[in-house]
Amino acid sequence: MPTNIKKADSEPRALRLPGACDYTALSRASLYRAMKSGKLRSIKIGKCRLFLRTDLDLFLMDGFDER
Repeated sequence: MPTNIKKADSEPRALRLPGACDYTALSRASLYRAMKSGKLRSIKIGKCRLFLRTDLDLFLMDGFDER
């Protein structure tokens, strides 16, 4: 058995909206405003909207204006 196989990360790379709210401690409305203004990227697959953790981290580091 190969010993160089990496164990899968326990945290998913993409989060649905409720998970993104928990991860960022922001409300749904705040995330929707950020998406609408183009400050936060999301991926839509069917009816499901996903946020990459890397995009959420960048968004939090850059800061945002809730107005």
